[in-house]
Amino acid sequence: MVAAVTNGNKPIAFRYFLAGLTTDAILIGIVLLIVLGAAALSYEGRCFNPIGLDTFSSDCSFMSYLLQELLIVLLLAIYAWWIIIPLLLLPPLAGLIIGYYKSSKA
Repeated sequence: MVAAVTNGNKPIAFRYFLAGLTTDAILIGIVLLIVLGAAALSYEGRCFNPIGLDTFSSDCSFMSYLLQELLIVLLLAIYAWWIIIPLLLLPPLAGLIIGYYKSSKA
């Protein structure tokens, strides 16, 4: 039985699945750090202008600028969900496949 093969107290396949989820969380964190770092370096005291004209941009605080940048990234992620979801499913599924393969060999 595949699920009965354990290493410690969790099945091997489940441990690899958790490793894939951890990889997803780390990748999302890295992307957010890059976005926030780029936003922090490009802050000039003015908020985003959706029209693109400098005459309509307004002064804003650093925190509201960062929140505005995160909102833009969130909207782009919602728009491109059909790309992001399959990419985020790859590490956990690969972990399951590797875990089932290793547990079948044991």
